[in-house]
Amino acid sequence: MTALLRNNPWLLLPALVLAALGLFAPPATTQQDVTQQPARAGFIQQPGRIEVAAAELKTYWFTPAHAQPHEIEKLAARLYGRTLWVKDRGTDAGPVQNIQRLGDTIVIYDTEEYAQRLGEALHGMDEAAKREAEQQGHVIPEIVVAHWAPEHVGLNTAFSALNSFRRNTMMSDDFGTQQVPNIAIVSDVGQLVLRDTSAHVEQMIKVLERIDVPEQQLYVTCLVIRGGPSDVASAMPVPEEVTRNLSKLVPFDEFSFLSMGVVRTSALAENLGINMDEGFKLHLRNHGYDEVGRRLTAECSFTSRSGQSFETRTTIRSGEYTVLGASGGNPLFAVLKIEPVED
Repeated sequence: MTALLRNNPWLLLPALVLAALGLFAPPATTQQDVTQQPARAGFIQQPGRIEVAAAELKTYWFTPAHAQPHEIEKLAARLYGRTLWVKDRGTDAGPVQNIQRLGDTIVIYDTEEYAQRLGEALHGMDEAAKREAEQQGHVIPEIVVAHWAPEHVGLNTAFSALNSFRRNTMMSDDFGTQQVPNIAIVSDVGQLVLRDTSAHVEQMIKVLERIDVPEQQLYVTCLVIRGGPSDVASAMPVPEEVTRNLSKLVPFDEFSFLSMGVVRTSALAENLGINMDEGFKLHLRNHGYDEVGRRLTAECSFTSRSGQSFETRTTIRSGEYTVLGASGGNPLFAVLKIEPVED
């Protein structure tokens, strides 16, 4: 729909009037037939009182694609508008107008035959506006349709990601051209329907390809270690890397392994909890995972059955043991390690 036609609708009036009169013109008649058949003025001038049964009335909607809706409505009302009295509604019911406008849509309420002819006239007016636009060198873009079924994100998430692309486009059917949203959700089949120009659809698909990917998965390992020698002969040895780093921080030459927990999680998970033997619990609140630097930033809360606990916020780097903290005179150390899952 061009700005020129929208801003200067008077340019289209001659073409619209010719199109309308052509569609509603009666068959050719002889001089004698004119007085016996309804002339074209019968569609232009309002007759007296028209009474119609409710069952005979039909409702149709028409949204112009190329001309100003209010201009087409005014012209159609002037040429073909009429007042109807519905018999079945009783004597107290008032008359109704057969042509009304709701926003950009023209509502036709009349008998089926008259409404069909009026619909054809409206379509003819709109086509005249289209031809006028083409003659002035305005290109009407071709609309294409594509479908997208998200695999790794929700349907509503994918729909929201396209908010900046949302607008109305034109769709033609047997009754005319209608405005429809360019993005629609079809919940029954789990798809988005994209209806727009090829360039616009291509841009939307690029966005969907970027977000509809599997979430990065992580293995999160938590070790609980006590400072001092182990009193259990079969205890699991503490990794040398951990003891070497801890020895630089605390006055212990030996460390004993108490418990551990491993969990696989999404790097985008907001919360993560690990419950381990001996009543040890670790809770992480994720503040973001850097896929390039392979670093997880989180708030950490550690508790034990004996009451030893601490909270901290830290950044954990992939492939390294990170000491979260220690608690108690006979201290417990919570050590974390993360590894991206390479599927």
